[in-house]
Amino acid sequence: MAGRTAREAAEAYVESLQRAVSCVTLSVFMWRRDVPRTREPVDVVLGSGELLRLRGRDHLHLRVRLRIRVVRAEPPAGQWEARTAAYEYRLSDGDDREIVAYHWHPESVSHVQAPHLHLGPAAEVGRPALATAHLPTGWVGLGEVVRLAIDGLGTAPIRRDWDRVLDAARAAPAEA
Repeated sequence: MAGRTAREAAEAYVESLQRAVSCVTLSVFMWRRDVPRTREPVDVVLGSGELLRLRGRDHLHLRVRLRIRVVRAEPPAGQWEARTAAYEYRLSDGDDREIVAYHWHPESVSHVQAPHLHLGPAAEVGRPALATAHLPTGWVGLGEVVRLAIDGLGTAPIRRDWDRVLDAARAAPAEA
């Protein structure tokens, strides 16, 4: 997302994330508004980072944590751009047992820095090694996780236009 200022770019980016989650929750993203102009990442969490209960027959929970980085856009635009620098999206069952978690943390100390998926105990896969494996994925946007919660896991959307909103979320900016 681009903006005339670093803060404007960050606000536009977080607003795009907010639209995606507005399909399943009224919770809002919390983040530091004094956006640095130094490539230092900014933490963005849904709610206060806690698990949020979603509507639906299975009482799923969602947790979203991201880091965004605001950088100068390439000339001649001269604007600022906000991009994802890391993400953690988690869907768990009503007992807070992890079903799936999508991670991307390219600057962490972990030996796995590529985008990956964890299948938690609530996924009920049956093969113990899969519970700790880092299953490779491509970059995963928040809208795709919200769509999985609705289409694949029975979450009841709270917006009638959720499909259109999530289609638009596919155009959100990707990695830094």
